Amino acid sequence: MKKLLALVLCVMLFVSVIPTFAFADLPEKIDLKPAVDQMNHLYAAYGDYFGKTALVTISDMFKSMGDQFAKDSNARTAALEASSNKLFKTAWKKMHSYDYRFSAEGLFNAWGKNITKMYNNVVSAARTDTINKYIEQCDKIDENIDAEIAKLDASVAAVVASTLAQMPAVP
Repeated sequence: MKKLLALVLCVMLFVSVIPTFAFADLPEKIDLKPAVDQMNHLYAAYGDYFGKTALVTISDMFKSMGDQFAKDSNARTAALEASSNKLFKTAWKKMHSYDYRFSAEGLFNAWGKNITKMYNNVVSAARTDTINKYIEQCDKIDENIDAEIAKLDASVAAVVASTLAQMPAVP
């Protein structure tokens, strides 16, 4: 068993020494700048892809949000305006700035706050639409109640008149 273990260790030692000879003829200085430049280019491409994908997704989200509201609502108008907002046009230019394309935090600082503001505008418009619809429904209910009360008053008056007409005259 000891001989087998010694043999395995010798083979492992021999195998581990062979790769070191492959690097023995390399020059003393290795320039990594081209590799670093290529990695930075790759990271920039990832950042551009992420940012552009995020912008398209957010624009599509506002469009689909607008489709959920009634055609005459303020919320629909706000959502459709948000989907075609100038933010999406100017964001393409900011995407190529060094500060923004390498991190999600940089992208949020570039235009995330404006997207949040647009979303809040849509929510505010939806809230206003809901309150207006509630007031409209309350007004319709009040009108219906007034109409039913008028019918009831007319019916009661007719019953009273009919009852009085059937009563004998008092001498």
